[in-house]
Amino acid sequence: MINICFMGSGPFAQKVLEVLHREDVFKISSVITQPAKQVGRKRILEPTPVSNLASSLGIEVFECANSAQILDAITPNSVDFLLVCDYGVLLKQPVIDLPKIDTLNIHGSLLPKYRGASPIQQAIKNGDLTTGVCLQSMVLALDAGDVYSSMEYKIDKDMVFEEIRDQLAWLGAKLTIQSLGSIADGTLKAEAQDKSQISHCYKIDKSESVVEFESQDAVDIYNKYRAFHMWPKINFNYRNQSIIIHECALATIEKSLAAGEFLVENKRLFVGCKQGVLELKEIQLPSKAKMKMADFLNGRANYFHS
Repeated sequence: MINICFMGSGPFAQKVLEVLHREDVFKISSVITQPAKQVGRKRILEPTPVSNLASSLGIEVFECANSAQILDAITPNSVDFLLVCDYGVLLKQPVIDLPKIDTLNIHGSLLPKYRGASPIQQAIKNGDLTTGVCLQSMVLALDAGDVYSSMEYKIDKDMVFEEIRDQLAWLGAKLTIQSLGSIADGTLKAEAQDKSQISHCYKIDKSESVVEFESQDAVDIYNKYRAFHMWPKINFNYRNQSIIIHECALATIEKSLAAGEFLVENKRLFVGCKQGVLELKEIQLPSKAKMKMADFLNGRANYFHS
């Protein structure tokens, strides 16, 4: 039976692990994840989603923040594969060399497109209609390893990040199940990435969340809303306040709106953009609870009037 050490931390990896655990063609002997982190005002230590799931499944868990700790936890050649997915720690060569066969990575794009930390968000933000997952052989250079297999996924234009992430996690698990045996027996060979098609994406910075109706098209703002739906969420500045948009949609209205102009109609709020119109459906003022627009306008009917 194929023996795996699974390395992951976040929700994407959690969903992959959940699917893989049901399979009886290989054994997940251990899980490596990032250490628990302090969260909330009370600074309570909270394990990663992968740690919580692995513990509930009775799988041995090692919390490792770096390669040195991983090397202390895993004996060389004790597993057939290291399977890395949404782990969040850069691996040094001695870790990559640990397994008998290979160290694999499930990546949320069709490599060589979107190498880096935020491939799913980048595809959504760019308005891509397709994305996918790859199973690649890990090397020291970020997401530069040869690719064993991939699956394409069509993006619905109204899907938000969490929905697409979960679908890609399921595809990543399916791809691993279909590929692992053939990699182990040598019948499936990895192919080099096309260097002429390389693109990169980077860790999202909160400063990217600000949108400007006057200088950005409605469709671009809407795609950023979809990409940043979980974090950091998009926001705009109005009356010297940063207002978070929790829900919005592309809109078609009869009246023409100038860029940055608001229209309140039947307890709905529309705003003109550089091109196109957005409907803001749920917002949040600083230090206030988020509110559906009809409820917000009930108490602040003239808030968005010039």
